[in-house]
Amino acid sequence: KDSPMSIILSYDKQSLTDADLKQVVDDAITQQCTDLNLSNNELTSAGMHQLIRCLNNSRVREEKSSISF
Repeated sequence: KDSPMSIILSYDKQSLTDADLKQVVDDAITQQCTDLNLSNNELTSAGMHQLIRCLNNSRVREEKSSISF
């Protein structure tokens, strides 16, 4: 079986806050991303927990994926 193509979404330095995470999750699920870069934003640990919970519950979860923050 061929390995799936990596789809990287980068939101580096976008001044994102926890309030923006719903759109990030929607984008990640819609685009079936394997890598998500959220570096250099205004996210809190509570927001990151919410993000991880939402992505873990999605149907498009990949075995090998990464989130950078």
